[in-house]
Amino acid sequence: MQRLNGEDFFLVEKIKEGYFAEVFLGRSIKNGEVVAMKRIAKDNGDSRVRKESFNQEIKTAIVLENHPSLAKVLGYFETIAYYWLVMEFVEGMDLVKVMERQKFVPFSEGQCMPILQQIVGVLSYAHSKGVAHLDIKLDNIMLQPNGTIKIIDWGLSCSEDSLCCKKTCGSPEYTAPEVYNRPANIHYNAFQSDVFSLGVTLYCILVGEYPFDETALYLMRGGLEANSYTIPKNVCLSEKAIHLLDRMFTYNPENRITLDQINDHPWLQKIAQ
Repeated sequence: MQRLNGEDFFLVEKIKEGYFAEVFLGRSIKNGEVVAMKRIAKDNGDSRVRKESFNQEIKTAIVLENHPSLAKVLGYFETIAYYWLVMEFVEGMDLVKVMERQKFVPFSEGQCMPILQQIVGVLSYAHSKGVAHLDIKLDNIMLQPNGTIKIIDWGLSCSEDSLCCKKTCGSPEYTAPEVYNRPANIHYNAFQSDVFSLGVTLYCILVGEYPFDETALYLMRGGLEANSYTIPKNVCLSEKAIHLLDRMFTYNPENRITLDQINDHPWLQKIAQ
């Protein structure tokens, strides 16, 4: 990981915008290489959090470098107003844009299986290195033209002690209940939190909408086991798919299915058949 000179790059166009950052298509002046350039504003009301996110993404990139399903961070630099990350440009679209393009018509189970299997592979690798993503969602999963995926945006990740994480973060629709409903300074298992968020992501591509309404989210965050969800009548899922979702949405993280168990689940075993 190297500190770069910002004057060696120029911006072509904005390609993504989130709460913390904007991502631009950029190009190296030296060799013409196409890159993605993530820009995080320093002074925006939560400057400490933004700096932590910038530093965490660099730290995580060093720990997880060279995995083929992670967008590589090539380097970084700072200007007066911004933190910058220069990253590998990933062709394709995030799953939000894919769903928008197909008017939120769900993927078939056969299409979802390899996507889930790849995500589980990346998260298993990260977890083995002590890193939990903590913001798994459609927006952070890039689907490339050849069907492979890359997971992006590790700025909220936990890598100090993911079994005893105390960070409250993530996107509300995806975040595991234990992230919110614990007393102050009580830790949670960030690895199992990733599993819950992955379950929401899987449900979204299988069904075409979010699994939990505002009432269910409110109750779960208040410490009540109200994580009920339904499958719309116009969506037909197999019993194995529903069983897997049930296990991923288990309220108690100690009883929730693990990534290894997801890999061995009968629903995913259908890929080899």
